[in-house]
Amino acid sequence: MEAFRLAWLWWAEAAEITPFLVQSAAEALVRKHFARIDGPGQILAWSELADNTNQPKTQRYDNGEKWILSETLSGGMDLARVACHEIG
Repeated sequence: MEAFRLAWLWWAEAAEITPFLVQSAAEALVRKHFARIDGPGQILAWSELADNTNQPKTQRYDNGEKWILSETLSGGMDLARVACHEIG
């Protein structure tokens, strides 16, 4: 959760938006989940593109990757930075 909080914070500062956490996936406009994409070192994540609607968009992060928060660990993919890219 910390990685996604950071990613949204970076976007909030850069784009002057106010994202907020909702209580259930049914309320979310951006829904993230981890699932197999193609394994380590290839596609890290993907997102559905914005389309000027309020239809929820999905972000999928490859659970085959070794995800880390770069400020605390090394030797993996920085989830906060990848999430920031996907949010954009």
